[in-house]
Amino acid sequence: GNDKKNKDENHLKHNEHDQDREHHHDHKDCSGKGCEHEDHDHNHSNGHDHEHDRLIGSISITYEGSVALFKLDNFFAAIMNEFGDQLYRYKGVISVAGRDQPFVFNGVHMNFEGSFISNWAEKEPRISRFCLIGRELDRKFVEERFDECKTKDLRFKVGDAVQVNVDDQFVSGKVDCIWDEDCTYRIKLDIPDEDGDVVWAPDDTDQYIRSFSSRPNDSAMDAPVAKKHKVN
Repeated sequence: GNDKKNKDENHLKHNEHDQDREHHHDHKDCSGKGCEHEDHDHNHSNGHDHEHDRLIGSISITYEGSVALFKLDNFFAAIMNEFGDQLYRYKGVISVAGRDQPFVFNGVHMNFEGSFISNWAEKEPRISRFCLIGRELDRKFVEERFDECKTKDLRFKVGDAVQVNVDDQFVSGKVDCIWDEDCTYRIKLDIPDEDGDVVWAPDDTDQYIRSFSSRPNDSAMDAPVAKKHKVN
């Protein structure tokens, strides 16, 4: 029970389908062409409708690189919260760090659907593309929120000795794997506790994981601890 709960914590919370189910979206054809203005129907019967139409626009983003899954979840939540009913439709293909399958999504208004589909083709570039169509969308807001999802150069490599925040205290361990279980690091503890000897750090920040030379930061104790996983 604990294993499944922990594993599900970092999955997207937007009506995500099982990746084995059919998904009517071709991830090789998401270049932004579907974001044309005519994708949204309007009635141009009066001046008010023309003014409404003038406010409709699209935002297309292309990024050659991968994103962190739990940060992508935060991105979708921020977009839905910021724009709400102003968001008419959207679609995209996202390269997720640690995953061999692209995450494909689409939706209308607040009805979001997404899933991991078949693997990237051999030598296919890991390019993330998506587009949004709506009324009075703020491009700067979208770009800034998506930038927060992008993976950056990591501070630690496999085998590095680190301290990790578990149960509101930092304990010692070694980096055992990078990008595992949709988390940035998997760490093997030097001294196992009652839950086992492996934990996951979802992000590469001192809130979760730090070097022995890092200056202690009391505020880190207020952060969520590294995700625990019971070893059988």
